[in-house]
Amino acid sequence: MIIYRVNMNDLSVKKEEVPPEWMHLGGRAFTSAVVAKEVDPACNPMGAKNKLVFAPGLLSGTNAPNSGRMSVGAKSPLTGTIKESNVGGSASQKLGKMNIKGIIIEGQPAGDKYYNLHVDKDGIKIQKETELLGKGNYEVIDTLSKKYGDHIGVITIGQAGEFKMAAGVLEFGDGKGMLDLLNEIKKGTPLGRIIGNGAGFTGKAYGVTRVAVVKNQAIPAYDPRAVKGQGVTYATTTMGADHTAGYAVASNILKVGGFISPLEKEGNIELSRNLQIATAALDSTGLCLFVAFSILDNPDALQAIIDLVNAQYNLNLTGDGFNEMGINVLRTERGFNTAAGFTAKDDQLPEFFSEDFPPHNKTWDFSTEELQQVWNF
Repeated sequence: MIIYRVNMNDLSVKKEEVPPEWMHLGGRAFTSAVVAKEVDPACNPMGAKNKLVFAPGLLSGTNAPNSGRMSVGAKSPLTGTIKESNVGGSASQKLGKMNIKGIIIEGQPAGDKYYNLHVDKDGIKIQKETELLGKGNYEVIDTLSKKYGDHIGVITIGQAGEFKMAAGVLEFGDGKGMLDLLNEIKKGTPLGRIIGNGAGFTGKAYGVTRVAVVKNQAIPAYDPRAVKGQGVTYATTTMGADHTAGYAVASNILKVGGFISPLEKEGNIELSRNLQIATAALDSTGLCLFVAFSILDNPDALQAIIDLVNAQYNLNLTGDGFNEMGINVLRTERGFNTAAGFTAKDDQLPEFFSEDFPPHNKTWDFSTEELQQVWNF
């Protein structure tokens, strides 16, 4: 028995021996074992970290009656849980007779190209697909049967499975089209209602995975791969992706209040933590966030703000007390979010930011565990 791994990132196929612990598994037992071991439970089910596993049953390919079922497993985009779909047809029998324990498809191809997999006794070939796009299941099977003969097994995704990384509503850069979409919101059309609910909601409605949101709020202005302190703020702030909640661009790019490299991890968790504390306190004064630029480079400016608050309310706040006010704000907000069901896995950026991007070709490489250090105060 063998396992085939199909890597869609580089369009390669690897043949593996079945590990001893999987030797007596088939169908659902095999797909669930692979998904449980190899798929991050917190991953985006439509993203590159999920895996699609095909496994004939233990008796598939034999003369046992009713043995032609096959399991298809993954993290489900519908439920978010581990999932197995049980399917019939002749494909399971074909795979079983070729002694294929399972086919594990991982990664995602670049661009908008489509591919088919041709499986036979010699292995698996990955081929670019153009002829069958847009055709229904019956037409696909009829076309392939004429090409390869009536004794093949066909697994096909149908038209719905062809929709995908973009929604296809607009071409990127279509400014007029974007303004027209805003009018859809104004009119209250079905499309307008979807868009009006924000980027996260729209992405889910269209099945798009590359949606730059944290806690369902769109990431503004800065790519976190190149401004890592800002990325830490996006990921961990109680507000969702909010650049003003801890404006690390100040030190990462503008070199205000010192300089922390925007391209490396070192120092950026501490930078974001301190800025989030200071911002929470500053937001409590009613002063504009731009005041922070003065505070970061001039200790007397912070003391002047504290003096103003003390004079207004007859208090005796010190710099430490001002800092503690910010900490208390964050603790209160985080306590609410925790009670609302948010966990550490929500303090992370969308997984597609792990891809590099020019000109710096840096990736988002903070683990969820590392990001939780923001809360060490």
